[in-house]
Amino acid sequence: KWSKHVLFHYSSNDKITDYAAQYGVDYKKCVLDYILPNIHGGKVANNCARSEFSEILGQDIFEFIYGYEVPRYKLREKEAKDAPVKLIDFVSFKYENIDKTPSKKDVLCLCEAKSVFSKSDCKVLNGAIEDVKCKLKTNTVRNSKTLSFLIDKSERAGDFEMSVKLTRFTKKVDVEYVTFYCAFGFTAGNEVPTKEELDISCIIDDDIKLFYVYSDVFLDLMESFYYKNYE
Repeated sequence: KWSKHVLFHYSSNDKITDYAAQYGVDYKKCVLDYILPNIHGGKVANNCARSEFSEILGQDIFEFIYGYEVPRYKLREKEAKDAPVKLIDFVSFKYENIDKTPSKKDVLCLCEAKSVFSKSDCKVLNGAIEDVKCKLKTNTVRNSKTLSFLIDKSERAGDFEMSVKLTRFTKKVDVEYVTFYCAFGFTAGNEVPTKEELDISCIIDDDIKLFYVYSDVFLDLMESFYYKNYE
């Protein structure tokens, strides 16, 4: 059942059923051949699958642990299933006011994630930090494109409430809001690394938050997310 949660990010159940009928294949074959990236489809496809799984888990951490709202439509109806969507890895946000009226305390979080699941690699955070500094903090066009893309995808999915909420963060000139950045590192392993093992070689700005998630932990996280939010 957890796989249904992951699959939701790629397509709705109704559309998959329609695709299966259109292609003349059963539901499972449709999902594997036409929807999800192929982990055995070569280096690009494998990297795509690994990266997108990391993005989904990062979104779950922000939503289910920290209480942020997370648009889940970036991967919906991809044009090329084995190729990455070249935007910010994921976005999350939080409104200060219950009625969702704009406040200067509203928060927008822009996140980049790196992963190495074949081995334990504590240095994986360095890549995520560099992506935040080079792709997010210095590239406002990329940030704007990502928000516009997510607004459009939300509307196409019929989630107009999410679209309206995201639109607030494209109007910073009206009411300011807080922006911070997040670097995720996902890797194999079974224990928390020391600061020396992480070997973070780049300067970390005050507005960048770091998350290091290793395999034993994220398997437990997946199970707890599912039982808390989907049963």
